[in-house]
Amino acid sequence: MRQIRLEALADTPGAFSTTPEEAQAFPDTLWQDRANKGAVGGSQATMLAFEGGTAVGMAVGLLRPHISRHVAPIVSVYVSSTVRRRGIGQRLMDAVEAWAHRNGAITTSLWVAEGNVAARRFYKERGYELTKDRQQATETNIGYEIRMIKNVSVGLNAG
Repeated sequence: MRQIRLEALADTPGAFSTTPEEAQAFPDTLWQDRANKGAVGGSQATMLAFEGGTAVGMAVGLLRPHISRHVAPIVSVYVSSTVRRRGIGQRLMDAVEAWAHRNGAITTSLWVAEGNVAARRFYKERGYELTKDRQQATETNIGYEIRMIKNVSVGLNAG
């Protein structure tokens, strides 16, 4: 998990709230804790895609019942540039959306950089809709992020 996260941060540093330098300095125990939490799937599920034993993609689903019992945020979506357009992103999103649905979510929600046209198109093709929610991405220098949502209570894989 550490390897693919560091690759994601280096490849598209403005798309994530953590900088590559910050993540590189994280202790091994933090990475182990994140992997354990994501594997257990209680309030978080980390989906990883592998090719030849190497992680080439990831997506993380979260449950935040103290905020909303029926909305599951999706974060840290990334597919290695060497394997893009092979359906890996689709399969990762299928998996995290299905996990969210199984755990009671009606809607999945994600934030995407306003200027990331490729990501916005990808999510739109999956059935995500733009909301009017917009926020300054304060941790990075990407400007604004916009929120997109998808109803996952019916027709998984629709989009």
